[in-house]
Amino acid sequence: MHSDPPGRTGASPVSAAGVAALLRALPGSPMAGVTAHGGTVLEIVAATTHRARMVEEAQLLHPDSPAREVAATGVPIVITDLAGSSRWPGCGAELRLWGVQAVQCQPLSDDDGSVVGVLSIYTPAANGLSEELADALHPVCRCATDLLQIRRRNPPRLRRD
Repeated sequence: MHSDPPGRTGASPVSAAGVAALLRALPGSPMAGVTAHGGTVLEIVAATTHRARMVEEAQLLHPDSPAREVAATGVPIVITDLAGSSRWPGCGAELRLWGVQAVQCQPLSDDDGSVVGVLSIYTPAANGLSEELADALHPVCRCATDLLQIRRRNPPRLRRD
């Protein structure tokens, strides 16, 4: 398990709120989200904003999207300019409607190498994915993976009212 980065207090990073807080602290303040993938189950677990959650949902609603491809293959995808990409035409067009011009989808794998989720970064500018941002993703990916593994072992219970 991971503890709060130095100088941070608040929600544990190994909670949805903690992972969302780490995402909001990324350099350049990109929109970002974490989606759990397990077989056919897709669930948005954390997002920087409501808008980021809607962008994540757009990826889940399209059967052909960068996040779904990363979940299926375990291979990261970086699209520096959605307008210039012919891959995922339906999803790409919808992401652009949300103001997204660049996307990075990073697989989150458990200890056995199985993909348990995807961390997606969205920027409003083409070529907006910096090296500084890429470096900052490593600890966030570790915490997000820990969260997804915990959720897989202990699924959240549905409330009955």
